[in-house]
Amino acid sequence: MTAVKLQPPYWITFETCLTNLLKRILIANILIVFAGYFSPTFGQEKNLVQVRAFDNTLTPAGKEALSINGKEFITLNSAGVGFIELLDNELPPKTITINSPTLEVESWHYSKGVIEVIIRAKNYKVISLRFIGPDKRPLKNVGITFYGDAVHTGVTNDQGVLELNLSLKEKIASKSQFNIKAYEVVAMSLQGKNKTVEVAPIKANSDNSASVFHDFDLKDLDSIQSLTAFYAIFKKYPIASLDENMKKKIDEKFKALVNSTNNSSANFIGSISDSSLVDDDIKNLMAQAQAENLTLDEWRKAFDKKIALINKKIEDGVEKLSESETKRLLREISELENILAANERKFYRNLTDYKSILGALKDHLLDVKDLEKKLYLSEAQRNEQNELFQKGLTTIIILVISFSLLAIVFIYFSLELKRKQKQLMVANDSIQKINAGLETTVQERTLSLKQALDEMDLFLYRASHDLRGPIVSILGLCNVAKHASRDESVEIFERTAQTALKMDRILRRFQLMNEITHPQNATQFNLVEIIRTVKTKFQHTLDDQHVSFTIDAPNVLVLTSYPKLVEIILSSLIENALFYTSIKKDIQPEISISIKNEGDNVSILIRDNGIGIDENVINSIWKMFYLGNHYSNGNGLGLYIAMKSVQALQGTISVQSEQHVSTEFKVTLPIETRLMNS
Repeated sequence: MTAVKLQPPYWITFETCLTNLLKRILIANILIVFAGYFSPTFGQEKNLVQVRAFDNTLTPAGKEALSINGKEFITLNSAGVGFIELLDNELPPKTITINSPTLEVESWHYSKGVIEVIIRAKNYKVISLRFIGPDKRPLKNVGITFYGDAVHTGVTNDQGVLELNLSLKEKIASKSQFNIKAYEVVAMSLQGKNKTVEVAPIKANSDNSASVFHDFDLKDLDSIQSLTAFYAIFKKYPIASLDENMKKKIDEKFKALVNSTNNSSANFIGSISDSSLVDDDIKNLMAQAQAENLTLDEWRKAFDKKIALINKKIEDGVEKLSESETKRLLREISELENILAANERKFYRNLTDYKSILGALKDHLLDVKDLEKKLYLSEAQRNEQNELFQKGLTTIIILVISFSLLAIVFIYFSLELKRKQKQLMVANDSIQKINAGLETTVQERTLSLKQALDEMDLFLYRASHDLRGPIVSILGLCNVAKHASRDESVEIFERTAQTALKMDRILRRFQLMNEITHPQNATQFNLVEIIRTVKTKFQHTLDDQHVSFTIDAPNVLVLTSYPKLVEIILSSLIENALFYTSIKKDIQPEISISIKNEGDNVSILIRDNGIGIDENVINSIWKMFYLGNHYSNGNGLGLYIAMKSVQALQGTISVQSEQHVSTEFKVTLPIETRLMNS
């Protein structure tokens, strides 16, 4: 059997290939960064999102159709669940609508690929009315007031259409409920979808009330909303000719209007000054108008009593009056009629002036709204400039992170190559000295090298994939930030920070692997103190999950070894136990650690009552990047790092598990670890 010697050209060829590979990775990452800068849709992947709909009692709302961000409606199944594909920049949703006239979307929440929607019944209805003139043409851009349970105002559009948002109980009962400046309602057609209101100009008449209320129908008595309208309708109405039932209804309506007025007689107008608020001024005017209504009512009652008294006096003494006294009384009564008529004209003239003033106030408020709109556009421009700055800053950060990651990967593989070179050089010397067992030794070293290279290939593939994932997420969040509002930008920055922390956790794992390969500072230490230090590290999680954590060990157990590697082993196994006990919700989580001295070795038993390990995968849990079940949320390096640390300390690690019951890891370490080959 002939000795085999590995020649230097092998190393030169291997390093050259690796260097070329790293150069290509570097160029590819630079192209990815610049592609993300110049392409606004880069990094935006389609996400299959689940949609769940509930009512106010959190009962699933099945068979409803929803539209997200203006897309086509999707129909949910009977359990209120559906699916839709959305881009990264479409999450979280901006708008959600429901295809039902009686329902509306109250709120929604997006988290971890699920959109939860709360649906409620509408407490209002939208009635669309088309106003036309006598020539059947639309009444464009005209202000209209509707008196229902509340006062509704609006302006018709270019098609003469006005949409009224009414409560479910409100109804359009009569023409007198509409108030249109210079117009009166002459006909209404409220059947079907096309509801039409026909108006005509008000004819000139000194008595405005006659033009409005001359054809009032007593069936619409409930539509009267004020004492002023009541007085205008019934001042000349032949009430005496009505039946007793209708008279009773009119009296009840009058009493209801009186009870609805404000009894305050304070001088509200005097409270309006240069320093008062507009909102308070409007409230004071409303209170003054209500007080005037009540005053008019009180005056009318007093006036009626006095008239009745005068009538009685006249009836009792009419025969005693002379002809001249009778003429004088008739002349004074005529003068009184003229005064009352003048007062009535002043009342309606003042009412018209008040409406004009209120119209001017509305126009002024609309001008203020227009100014607010301009300010909003100016603020939007400033936000756009801020987004451009953030985009440039984010690009620079991504470039720095990318180059840093590439440098770390390059350093890691360089160190790994040097270590493998030294191992192969030792193997080459051994081959030269031992010819008898040459073939067996070569096979063992070749197998070790192949395993190391396989791990290196897997590490390179998974590391580049796991590191690229957060980078792509950051790029996607940057693209979303271009279209987000200021409030949403805070959330985007928080998600960017979470992604960066995820990347940091991956890099920390890689750093641990380097520390395992090159341990430092072998020293004497108390193993129990290391365990307590690790417990303190997880104390917050232990308290949150109410975990029973027990340690069965002597107070002092001194090892001569590498404390950092021992801490890595304990941290990985305790973190694994914490995670799988937290999944099992129906029991009290328990983790126990027991330490036994076995001659030259010490054994550490870590036991938990979590979900256990499936016997079909128990032999694979030590592999790099292996995830044992669908609950796993890590990167598959915890148990691999623990196993490599135990091997570095020349110890052993094993596991026994009963699925759904418990899992126990046993670590055996020498009390005095010899210096390893460096």
